[in-house]
Amino acid sequence: MTASRFRLPWPRSLAAQLIASLLVAITVAQVVSFVVFTSERREDIANARREQVMQRAASLVQMLDRLGAQRDAALTETILTAATSTRVRFWIAPTNAVPADRAEVVDNDYVRSLSDRLGDDDRRRILIMVADHDDHRLLSMPRFIHRLHRKWHGEGAKGAGASAANAGAPPHRSVGLALSVSLGGGEWLNGEWAAPPPRVWGIRALIAMALMVLAVSAVSFLIVRRLTRPLRELAAAADALGRGDVPPPLTPRGPGEIRRTTAAFNTMQERLHRFVADRTRMLAAISHDLRTPLTSLRLRAEFITDDAENKQKILNILDEMERITEATLAFARDEQAGGQSEATDIAALCGDVAQELGDMGLDVTFTPAGPAVMICQPTAIKRAIRNLAQNAVHYGGRARLTARLGDSEILVTVEDDGPGIPEADHDSVFEPFTRLETSRSHETGGVGLGLAITRNIVRAHGGDIRLENLTPRGLRVTVSLPLPNDGD
Repeated sequence: MTASRFRLPWPRSLAAQLIASLLVAITVAQVVSFVVFTSERREDIANARREQVMQRAASLVQMLDRLGAQRDAALTETILTAATSTRVRFWIAPTNAVPADRAEVVDNDYVRSLSDRLGDDDRRRILIMVADHDDHRLLSMPRFIHRLHRKWHGEGAKGAGASAANAGAPPHRSVGLALSVSLGGGEWLNGEWAAPPPRVWGIRALIAMALMVLAVSAVSFLIVRRLTRPLRELAAAADALGRGDVPPPLTPRGPGEIRRTTAAFNTMQERLHRFVADRTRMLAAISHDLRTPLTSLRLRAEFITDDAENKQKILNILDEMERITEATLAFARDEQAGGQSEATDIAALCGDVAQELGDMGLDVTFTPAGPAVMICQPTAIKRAIRNLAQNAVHYGGRARLTARLGDSEILVTVEDDGPGIPEADHDSVFEPFTRLETSRSHETGGVGLGLAITRNIVRAHGGDIRLENLTPRGLRVTVSLPLPNDGD
């Protein structure tokens, strides 16, 4: 098995990751705090109950001492029965139930407590055994306690009052404390306290923890959303800028780091737009200024009468220069004004292009595959598709258009039946004023700006365009337009 099968699901967005991290940290802290608090609480409660057993044992010893060695058996049984409860029981036996070798140094605190209550000297023997580790069931019960418990609840309990105490003995429970106190006449007062079963995960504790997690989750959700909202706005603005839109400047808000990032984005966006606008205006100005000398040269060429052949060559060159100038102006205009972005069905645009070119007598077909809607500049995208379809008809005889919606992008394909383009020229063919004379007609090929404008439009929308030669002949042009990121 690979490690990826055991990978825990983890949210992808920043807000969800922050909230999940906070919840994990708070839950771990709550569990650890609760376990520590419960352990301390159970220990304090156990100590208090043991002190109560000490007090009850001291009262019994003092009462039995006053009755003397010739005490009435029925009275003694009544006293022991009165001192016995659900978890505490006492009985009198000729032997000590707690072996002397098991009363270790750790039990001296309880021995001292019982001795202080009795006010006796050191001649009275007090043996106490405490099973602290059974309070939380972290370790198994000592074997001695098991044997002692079976002895107390089996045939081993003998002596005055033993039968009565055993008759009302509680079922088998974890023994938290066992004691033996010597009485007059060689008898021993034996007792045991059955520790209650641990309830570490009570329903109230779980409800309190769940309410705490819910409260922290709600507060964390509000705080994290407030902190990450500027980041979501910044991501949306960056995505719009990459698609050719002009988003309004963002208002810096949130933590200082996010404010500085937002301000830097606004500055970058302003500088980028200014640079593109300046370049486009310069290109348009140069192309516009070329019109005057070209017109002057055309007028002068018209006055040439003695050399008709050279006159026609000069006019042809001037015509070509004018086409280049007009194409450059159109290119600059498209750069400056691409239109307003809106939700557009790319499949419907392809259908419109196929119908318009078909009405012009061109062999253009479109195969619909359902709607494919995205936010774009419909005029610019339509021009790009039209350029590709016209090129396919001019150089391949026909154009076949398709558009389909993918998981993260829209794919538009244009196929023809022409000779194709050498793979070495798949990139250079998109450069401005590039014409492939070996496969493209000079007269019908324009000035080499069609594919450059098309790729410019596609990349302005965050997409790309690629070429692929078909077998045995033909060319496929694929345009990929990414869908907006939903910010998951």
